[in-house]
Amino acid sequence: MKRIGNLPKTLTYDGKSNWRAFYVKFSKYAEAQRWTAQDCKDNLCWCLTGKAGDFFANLVETYDDMEYFDIIKRFEKRFGYQD
Repeated sequence: MKRIGNLPKTLTYDGKSNWRAFYVKFSKYAEAQRWTAQDCKDNLCWCLTGKAGDFFANLVETYDDMEYFDIIKRFEKRFGYQD
């Protein structure tokens, strides 16, 4: 797993703010770091707080083998594309 290292302070999501804005930032950061889908799954938890962190924990406890993009689909369904 490639570690985040110095995570940008703005790369957090709490379940209340704009999901789409966070996801775009996270994706761009992951691309710049050359993360694989597995790296993204492993590192996403470090960016999540509050309800989003709880939701992630419940997902990975229930579905340990869930793929990264399936997790993202669940987040989109749960938190939507707020404007």
